[in-house]
Amino acid sequence: MLSNSSKNLIYDNYFQNSENVGYEGTNLENSWNMTMKRGINIVGGPYIGGNYWTGPESTALCIIEDLDDNGLCDTSYDLGEGNIDYMPLIRRPQVFQGRENPITVTLFGFGLFVILLAVFIVKRVIGWGKDDSGKNER
Repeated sequence: MLSNSSKNLIYDNYFQNSENVGYEGTNLENSWNMTMKRGINIVGGPYIGGNYWTGPESTALCIIEDLDDNGLCDTSYDLGEGNIDYMPLIRRPQVFQGRENPITVTLFGFGLFVILLAVFIVKRVIGWGKDDSGKNER
C-alpha cells in the first residue's frame, strides 16, 4: 500500500496477492523498475529490472512475452494512477529443468563409445572371434 508516498524506486520484488498495489493519498513519480542491468533477479533471471507480479494462485501476469529472452517481459505492466513497471520480470523454471537432458545424452554417448572401443580392442588385439587358422568363425 502506498500512502502519500512519492519518488520511490521500487524494483526486484516478488508481489503475490490479489491487488499487488494499493494507493491512498497522493503518490507521484514512483519508479517501478530500474535501468536493466546484469545480475540475478528475485526469480532467478539474468537481469535486474522491474518486479515479479503474480496473483494469489501463482498466476503470473507476464508469462510468454519475452522475445529477446532476457527474463524481462516485453510489455509494461500498468499499476494504475500513473504507476507503470516498464520491465516486469518473467519466471521460467523450465529453463533450469532443460539442463539435465544434454548431460544425460552426453553421458549415454560416452558410455556407448567406451563399450564399442572395448569390443574393438578385444576383437583386434586379443583376436576374439578367430579360430587357430586365422579365419573368422561363423
